[in-house]
Amino acid sequence: MQNDFYTLKSELVSKHHLDIRYIRKDDRVNYRIRGNGINKVLSHSPDDLRKMTSTLMSDYLSDIRQLNLNLNIIDIATCTKRGHLHEFKLAH
Repeated sequence: MQNDFYTLKSELVSKHHLDIRYIRKDDRVNYRIRGNGINKVLSHSPDDLRKMTSTLMSDYLSDIRQLNLNLNIIDIATCTKRGHLHEFKLAH
């Protein structure tokens, strides 16, 4: 997950030319976004951020589970073709 975060952060700068900065915190959390003709401040309450984080993590973990499921199906198909299904069961 940490690698995905740093990859995304790098792409925001190198590919999309966006700079996102935390600028201050009162009763809200504020971020300044600059680049590609964008210059704006996004402001969120702590509760908004919790909800967004929960949704984001649910989607992220769902994608990871689906990827793992797809890889396991490919592994099973490969082992079955080669007649090594018993090896797959022992290894997993």
